[in-house]
Amino acid sequence: MAELAHGQLVDLLNRTESPDLSGLDLSRRDLSSLNLKEAILIDVDMSQTDLRESNLSSCDLRNVNLSKSDLRNANVSKANLKGANLHRANLRECNFRDADLSQADLSQADLSNANLTNANLKGANLSRANTSDADFTGTER
Repeated sequence: MAELAHGQLVDLLNRTESPDLSGLDLSRRDLSSLNLKEAILIDVDMSQTDLRESNLSSCDLRNVNLSKSDLRNANVSKANLKGANLHRANLRECNFRDADLSQADLSQADLSNANLTNANLKGANLSRANTSDADFTGTER
């Protein structure tokens, strides 16, 4: 996977609408509070990445690796996370409203107080996930 320096990433996000970052290695980075809205992040390695309070709304995150990442208070509404790896991710108070999490691995993830309203969870693995106080209103399972 290709590497991208933090400054290059921020510059790309600031001057490109719907940037295509597919296939990049963004693991173990501090990407907290970044606006990644509508970015294309297919097959990106973002494992162990800090994405707290980031905007990932309407992103294409198919098959992304977010294992052990911190997405507390992130906005991931309307995102496509089909087949994503969110194993042991911190997803507390994360907004997944209208997101596609079908076939995603959410095993051992912390989804406490997460908003999963109208999300698609068909075929998702939620084994040993903490779902206390999560909102599953209208969720497809």
